[in-house]
Amino acid sequence: MLRLLRWSSAIHRNCGFDEPEEKTRLLTFALWGVQSVLMNGHVFLWFLFVVVLLGVGCDEPQEQRQAAYSDIQGITLADLQAEQHSETESLLSFSVLTYVLDADSLESLETIIGSLSQRDIHYDKADAFEANGFSAGCGAHQEGASIAQKLQSIGAVRVTQSSLIIPANSNEILYESDVTGPNAIIYSTSATGAGGATIGTGKLGWIISAQKDPVARGVVSVTLSPAFWEIGASDLRLLAGKEPYQYHFFDVGRVHFDMEAGRFCLLGPHRVVRDEDTLDRILFEVPRRNMVRFFVIIFGGQREIDGA
Repeated sequence: MLRLLRWSSAIHRNCGFDEPEEKTRLLTFALWGVQSVLMNGHVFLWFLFVVVLLGVGCDEPQEQRQAAYSDIQGITLADLQAEQHSETESLLSFSVLTYVLDADSLESLETIIGSLSQRDIHYDKADAFEANGFSAGCGAHQEGASIAQKLQSIGAVRVTQSSLIIPANSNEILYESDVTGPNAIIYSTSATGAGGATIGTGKLGWIISAQKDPVARGVVSVTLSPAFWEIGASDLRLLAGKEPYQYHFFDVGRVHFDMEAGRFCLLGPHRVVRDEDTLDRILFEVPRRNMVRFFVIIFGGQREIDGA
């Protein structure tokens, strides 16, 4: 009886009978059960044999159990749930105010821009930026009302106000003007160097982009850059997953602002060019009028949306 229980334990541990020893033991056990019934009438023992073999069930060997479950070790309940895209997309909002001013009052505008902070402004080429007639300044929201009064006092008139909501790290048109090519554009490459480019028919304007600061919470780096782009075929570019236009940037006029909600930057000219097709003339001059345009860009803040 004791031998029967020991053998049944072995059978219970391994139903697969993959080992030769287990196969031999099973055969011996079965023959012994038959012999017990035929010779000794041990019906009870034969009944116990059947119960142990068929009714008790079996476990897989430890090695098989480890192999079977090794693939699910470390899986949590969240891993078994439906896949969810937790990525978010940042939308950045801006207000863009476009002003016009009599060209004779340009010196007063330069004084106002000069009163604003330069601490949070970075240039790709600072000498070239100034040599091309560009001027920029940055202010806090507390200065907004004062700057608006000063602009009004020198005769600046706000002609448009628009809102821009753009995804982080994407380009958006801030301002555009029509150009007919071929057209040779003159610009400065440094404080003393000169260069030029020939552009075709299309648009020349300012492109804005922004990206979140990886360290400072709520701060974005805003980039303004002059660019030329051709019109048409934008739908094909969108279908290809590209931006609607292929921009050709002029890095001599690229400027970066570190901004948080409520801060603003002012971008405008500090000179008037009469007889040459310079970069700043096309970007800032109001055609057929003795006036220039300039821009005030206010950062409204950022919002996260589900990117799923």
